[in-house]
Amino acid sequence: MKELTKKLYFRSLNRGCKELDIIIGQFAKLYLDKMTLPELLGYRDLLELNDNYLYNYISEAIKSDSRTIEGTIMKKIVDFVKLRSSN
Repeated sequence: MKELTKKLYFRSLNRGCKELDIIIGQFAKLYLDKMTLPELLGYRDLLELNDNYLYNYISEAIKSDSRTIEGTIMKKIVDFVKLRSSN
């Protein structure tokens, strides 16, 4: 699981879109070590989304389905962004 966490952290910091590198990278730094294996796998699936789609999820232009593991993680990312922007 440690190897998967390291790979996901690297991918979070190196998406190619600077805004997402910052948002996803900061989220990953705080939360990846606390995730269960199913959450890590769901997070991995989120990282497969293209940048525009992922950014639209984060900015809530597209709503995620909170009944799925990916939707639950996306909600955590959105809440993380909201918390960071309110400070």
